[in-house]
Amino acid sequence: MTNCTDITTNITVNQTTIDRVEKYIYLGQEIRMGKENQGNEISRRTRLRVAKLKWEWAGHVARKHDSWCKTIVEWRPWGEKRPVGRPQMRWSDDIKKEAGSMWIQVAQDRRDWHKRKEAYTKKMVEEG
Repeated sequence: MTNCTDITTNITVNQTTIDRVEKYIYLGQEIRMGKENQGNEISRRTRLRVAKLKWEWAGHVARKHDSWCKTIVEWRPWGEKRPVGRPQMRWSDDIKKEAGSMWIQVAQDRRDWHKRKEAYTKKMVEEG
């Protein structure tokens, strides 16, 4: 991928010229092409959205009874040996860092869980 800094250069894809824009809407907010940190801002907003959705889904899964989602999150392969080296991160590991190892019980209180969401999303966005 090449980085084109010349604004007058036209981009052609499949014999179609693509128009350049000065600004556009992304995740509900206006992005201007002139920003130096435009890529960083889009990346930050995307991480924020992903973190919020993950936290909300974790609360939803924790409050469900007799569901496959909850069974899979809680499942541990007791009979298998662990591979050599550092274990891979599981989906729930960063949730456990913020809410504790008993996060499923913590998530039963919706108000408390909702209050913790802001701290979690802020931490995930800063970590990058």
